[in-house]
Amino acid sequence: MFKYILFDFDGTVVNTGEGILRSLQYSFREMGDEVPTTDDLKKFIGPPVYYSFTHFYSIGEDKVNDYIKKY
Repeated sequence: MFKYILFDFDGTVVNTGEGILRSLQYSFREMGDEVPTTDDLKKFIGPPVYYSFTHFYSIGEDKVNDYIKKY
């Protein structure tokens, strides 16, 4: 008998990639930025969204929470 069962939900049980990409596109569009290509946005899948906005697109600390709220 097992006491705990661990599984990887995101990307294993359910493919959430399309929803993530569409949410990112919406976020950039709503913030008035050029929307990156879908291929470029794929690097968001995996790392925390805060990290991705600040490191991949240099979104400043003063705006990153606004992007995340749109996301």
